[in-house]
Parts: sequence; structure tokens; C-alpha cells
Amino acid sequence: MISYDFDFPSEAEIMIECTFAHLPGIQRKGEVRLWTTHIKTWSEMIAHSATHPHFTKKVWARARSEIIRLQAALDRHDFDFLATEIFEEYHWRLIPNLWGKILYLDVEMTGLDLEKDEITTIACYTSQEIRYFIKDVDLPEFVPFLNQFDAICTFDGEKGDLPFLNKAFGIHITQIHFDLFQISRRLHLHGGLKDLEVRFNLSREELSGITGELAIVLWDRYQETHEQKYLDTLVAYNIEDVLHLDSLLQIFYNLLKRENHLPARIMDEPITLPTPPVLPDAGVLQEMIAVLTQRRADEEEDVVEAYEIEEKK
Repeated sequence: MISYDFDFPSEAEIMIECTFAHLPGIQRKGEVRLWTTHIKTWSEMIAHSATHPHFTKKVWARARSEIIRLQAALDRHDFDFLATEIFEEYHWRLIPNLWGKILYLDVEMTGLDLEKDEITTIACYTSQEIRYFIKDVDLPEFVPFLNQFDAICTFDGEKGDLPFLNKAFGIHITQIHFDLFQISRRLHLHGGLKDLEVRFNLSREELSGITGELAIVLWDRYQETHEQKYLDTLVAYNIEDVLHLDSLLQIFYNLLKRENHLPARIMDEPITLPTPPVLPDAGVLQEMIAVLTQRRADEEEDVVEAYEIEEKK
């Protein structure tokens, strides 16, 4: 474990300004060395003399030049530039700076085949409000809304949500992306979104029994019956998938900070969940639980039947 014998800035917002590990010739060991020689922030490096005893003149000059550019970008809130200049593995250190500028989103589809399946609903949460978009209603309004944000946060969106969004709207999402699935694996945390919510005491209440496969069933039922209760329950489920992403992002930031032995204050931003604009239908929930129970029974029956056939061979 790395130990520190200096006072580190306590402001959470300064985390990215203490980042030097991405600089050529500095890297992670050099970053720690800078901290221990009382160069703890970008401004301190900029103010330092033209040389440093632990680095060559060439490395130091190049590092200072890069930090000057990064500080200017941060001052003008140019997060696109910062994202291209700082290695992706260190993007999480930008979370405090981006807080309030992150769009938490989740996409429901008719299936997982990128070639034939389509987006049905998109739920978005901004830490202040909830927005949702529905196929054949207002999906085209999603892209202008997305473009208002400097970063996005998803759970496993790199493999699922983003490819579908890029294809559906003919775009290439370039915002900084915090994929909580990828971060959870980096932290050696296992399980899906619902498992992690349970682990960190984030409750789903009445929608806890609904799964992604039932979201497809809900859309199919809505298409067949045109009954609003099925669409409302689908949208409510979709919204549930985004409501705790900001809490998990903050938790994961603090865990990464601890795992990397970074001596900065933990994030403790207050999070107040807004009232969901759409509520699930109680009768539909019971219907979906019955569907899921029957599916599990059918799967078990298929397994038993396959075993019996194999035994007779």
C-alpha cells in the first residue's frame, strides 16, 4: 500500500487536477513521486521551476506543457478535450467535476439482436428530473436532449444501449461514458444491476420482480392490446433501471479512490430521488410474475425431459 506523509487537498472537485499518471514519462509511479515532493496539483506543477530533480528536462518540459493545456481546458469546461488527452482508465477521476452534467440512461429493446430488434423506450435521469422517450411517440427528441450533457452513465451500455442508440439515430455517441458494469468488474464486484442495488441497499420496491425479458413481454402486450397499463408498467420499469445509477456511480468512485490509495475526500453528494412520473399497474405486475413463474417451470420441464431422453440412449 502506498503511504503519504503530506497534506492532500481535501476538495473532491480537485481530484482530476491531481492526476499526472497519464503524462508520458510520468505514469503512476511518477504521479506518486510528484505528490510526495509537494507537487500535488496541476497549478503547482505549472508554478514549479522549469526542472525537477526526479525527471529529465525533456520529460518535465513536455509534462508541464501538457498540464497547461489541460488546465486551460478544465477552466473552460472542455470535457471533450480532457477525455481525449487523459487515458480512459483515469476518466473516473473526472466524476466530481462532471457531477450534475451526467445523463443516466437505459434503453429497452424488442430483443438483443442489433440487426433486427428495435428500441421501444429510453429512460433518462439527470439527478434532477426524469425523462422518457417512447417508440412511435417522441423517440426523435432523445438526441437533442442527449446533446445537452457532457457525460453519460449506463449499466453495461457499452455492449447494449450505445450500439442500439448509435444505429437507431445514425449517430456516434462521443460523450465521456461511465459504464457501471465495467467499473464494477474493475472493482471485483459481481452480479447484475439489481444484485448491486441489493448489495448497496438501493431498493426497487414493487418492481423488484420484473426482469429484462419481461420488459419485452410488456411491449408485446402493449402492441397487441394498446392498453396503456402495459406501456406504463414498461416505462416505470425502464425508469427504475436509471434511478440508482448516480448512487452507484458515487459509491464506485469512492471505492476506486480507496483501491488506488488516492488521498482525496470521498464524494458525498446528496441524492434525492424525484417522484417517478409513471407508476406500474399492480394487476400487470401480478400478470408478469405469473408469466415469469410459468417460463421458469417450462425451462425446468425441458431440462428434465432432455435428461430423460439422454438416459434412454
